[in-house]
Amino acid sequence: MLTADGRGIAFGGDYSPDQWPEEIWDDDIRLMGQAGVNTVALAIFS
Repeated sequence: MLTADGRGIAFGGDYSPDQWPEEIWDDDIRLMGQAGVNTVALAIFS
């Protein structure tokens, strides 16, 4: 799958922040950035 702009490959996964303490959400986002995540399916189980 390509990114929305068609210039890269989508890399990511599901992320359901409601399943984790709000205090760690910023760290989650930071770590996703460090890992090169560019696509997230957000809160699919909410």
